[in-house]
Amino acid sequence: MSVKENITITTLNEISKFLGIIDMKKEREISLKWVKDLNIVTPSLNAKVSNLSGGNQQKVVIAKILQTKPKIIIFDEPTMGIDVGAKVEIRRIIANLSEQGISVILLSSDVEEVLSLADRIIVMVKGRVTREMVNKGISKDEIISLICKVEVEKVAA
Repeated sequence: MSVKENITITTLNEISKFLGIIDMKKEREISLKWVKDLNIVTPSLNAKVSNLSGGNQQKVVIAKILQTKPKIIIFDEPTMGIDVGAKVEIRRIIANLSEQGISVILLSSDVEEVLSLADRIIVMVKGRVTREMVNKGISKDEIISLICKVEVEKVAA
């Protein structure tokens, strides 16, 4: 599928005219808005999503979800397998969504990502909740310790 088709597929009713005919102008406007808003790097709106970088593919998926105007979004490993620059952009997008009042549930094995984005943290080990806490002054070592159930040695400064 193309970038524009992928972004607008969740809201075909908004871009369809009489008898379900797609309003190409509206489809293009909506897609272009998201490409600009999320900084999606693509040669054109007609480019296949599969030909984009992993980070830009992820941003297309986010645009598709945001087009539905959700009140809550669940992100499952949103930055897994993408380059460092794309990770920064995806994390910025997630933080902005939260600031806009959209509830975000983040499932991530990246402890630094969790610490940078989450207000509350729930640690799970082998499918069971082992700890729930507010993200205030929690260190990466504390989280890893809870996950591994061992104390992480502090390195002397």
